[in-house]
Amino acid sequence: CTLRAYEPLLGIPKAVLITHYGLAGRDDTLAVANLHAINFTLGVDAYRAQLEAVAGILSAHRGPIVVAGDFNTWNNEREAAVQALAAKLSLVPAVFAGDARTRFMGDHIFDRVYGRGVEFITATAWSVNSSDHNPLLVSFRIR
Repeated sequence: CTLRAYEPLLGIPKAVLITHYGLAGRDDTLAVANLHAINFTLGVDAYRAQLEAVAGILSAHRGPIVVAGDFNTWNNEREAAVQALAAKLSLVPAVFAGDARTRFMGDHIFDRVYGRGVEFITATAWSVNSSDHNPLLVSFRIR
């Protein structure tokens, strides 16, 4: 499932890709949402609408869920919208050891990983010069 949204001010497309993976010996699937959230807006309406579209699809999913990507939470209203998404879907954040995720004004506002029905085993990030986002590596097991 692909959800496409556009930056209201710049018209740049942003997307969410939701993929369902079969699980051996189970009737349910693992839903993984890879999110690139809207960034440049004068309010949070478009941002919130994008997250609500994700919640609308994933709220019907009964199996485990992983939501990961660039959340662009650079203000309190955006952070509140992400927390509302996490609460609605019962998502918990992965905790990064030796956290080298990209920071802005001291906060990790971009890249995050959340899960439901999974146990995070490791979560690491490392610094690179090739991107404004540092790579994340998360391992988990399904409960």
